[in-house]
Amino acid sequence: MRRTMRRNAGAKGVVLLAIGCAAALLLALFYRASASEPPDVGGAAIAEVNGDIVAAAELARFASAARASVIDKFMREYGAEIDGGFWSREFRGESPRERLLAAAFEEAVRMKVELQLARERGIVADVSYDALLREMAKENERRAAALARGEPIYGPARFEESAFVEFYRSKTAARLRAALAETELLPSEERLRAYYEEAGAALFPAEDRIRYERFSVDYGREALRSEARKREARRAASALETRLASGERAEEAAKAVDGARFEGEHSLDESSASRMFKSEHALYSALRSGADAEATTAVVDDPAEGRYTVVRIVGREAAKAPRFEEVREQVEMSFLEKAYEDYVDASVRSARVVKLVDFDTLRIEGTE
Repeated sequence: MRRTMRRNAGAKGVVLLAIGCAAALLLALFYRASASEPPDVGGAAIAEVNGDIVAAAELARFASAARASVIDKFMREYGAEIDGGFWSREFRGESPRERLLAAAFEEAVRMKVELQLARERGIVADVSYDALLREMAKENERRAAALARGEPIYGPARFEESAFVEFYRSKTAARLRAALAETELLPSEERLRAYYEEAGAALFPAEDRIRYERFSVDYGREALRSEARKREARRAASALETRLASGERAEEAAKAVDGARFEGEHSLDESSASRMFKSEHALYSALRSGADAEATTAVVDDPAEGRYTVVRIVGREAAKAPRFEEVREQVEMSFLEKAYEDYVDASVRSARVVKLVDFDTLRIEGTE
């Protein structure tokens, strides 16, 4: 009897010890969870946009995408060094980490608003980030099945999260833009014509026709070149330019300058612009900038050919813009793209955005 009681007492002691250990472990875990360490960015809600949750994973995804551009900005503008203290160091009152989080949150909010607009029109049913990841899993399964059947697929065999976010966002935006084009954004014919008049030159840039006289002064290719010879050729090119600027006739100016050669009248227009832009870019730039600034002459060094090219602009004819009827489809496409961006911008500005956590406490990978 006593042995049985001792065994029972021993068993109770083991149970009490186990309960005590478990309680201590729970207290330790509670203390650790309650400690003031900054939370890791994961699946937690960090903000609301019009009542819909923005998950920390969304912020992390856009932070990863913006990381390189933020580094480039601070290197170019401030000559920042990418060392251990880069992300927290302040430059004119702002740290790279603050800029990164601001840019990432701006994009996260914009995507959420776009998805909400798409939900209103029945394009998507769920605007959560979890729903987006479920769509990624479905898309990857579809691609794997297509490949197994030997069917062609477009794009990667399997999407990673970063690439799928942009794929999903772009596909949803295209469907939303098409839906809006039939309702809120549908332009009248008068509005399209007005847009063409306002933006036609930017939409359909055309090369003005520039007529110019061309001259050359050789100083020799590399094997025959010397600094003295090049300086002499440069002086001759400058003398020729002075004569041409004074209005002297082309043939007479060329004869009056030793080493100068008149190569006739030429045109820079749509038929020759592409070739000249690639093969004689310095000359192309001189002619275009000269015509814009009303300068009539220019000297261009051409080391590959071992010569100075001297030009004098003698005429310019404005390019003719295409008729509205010829480019109506492109005009409408451009109008809808701009109208869509403006529509989303306005929706973002009017969105009710509430941060649920202090972003300064978030751990963002690679910025600690």
